Formats: sequence, structure tokens, C-alpha cells
Amino acid sequence: MTIITCPQGCGGVVNTDKDEWCPSCRRYLNETQIPKPEWCWIWWGPPHHRMRCRLPKGHDGEHDTHEVRENSISVSVSGEIISEPQEKP
Repeated sequence: MTIITCPQGCGGVVNTDKDEWCPSCRRYLNETQIPKPEWCWIWWGPPHHRMRCRLPKGHDGEHDTHEVRENSISVSVSGEIISEPQEKP
């Protein structure tokens, strides 16, 4: 049995003989992502399911996992467009 601290930095621990992902933040041990510097990247949430805040740095209020993407289109599994990017006036 090998117990390690989560390499994603959430503060959780992982039994690598049992799991390939952290039971705290639910991210895979080898998952790599370059955080966007304009996001608040604080880990928050209950110990059994921590998440990274993705609101802008210096935001007011609670941390959130909402990721703002500009110029994106949401499409349903049937191919129907749910939302389109809004043009700025």
C-alpha cells in the first residue's frame, strides 16, 4: 500500500494501490492542466469532493466551479444548438 498526498494540491491523500484518482478532488493523479492565471484557483468544498474555484481572481462571494468560456456553442446530443455566443454591442 502506498499513500501519497494528492499531486493536484487539494490536500487529499490517495492510496495508489487502490485508486488512480484522488477521492477528495476526484482528479486523476497524472492529470495535467495549466491553470488560467486570471482564475481564482483555491480548492474549496467538502473534504470528500473538493473542487477548484474557477471564478476570476479577486471575486466577491463564494467560490464556484463555473468556467466562463467566450465564443462557445452548447450543442445537445441530438445536434440541437442550445446556446450560441452573444455578440457584444
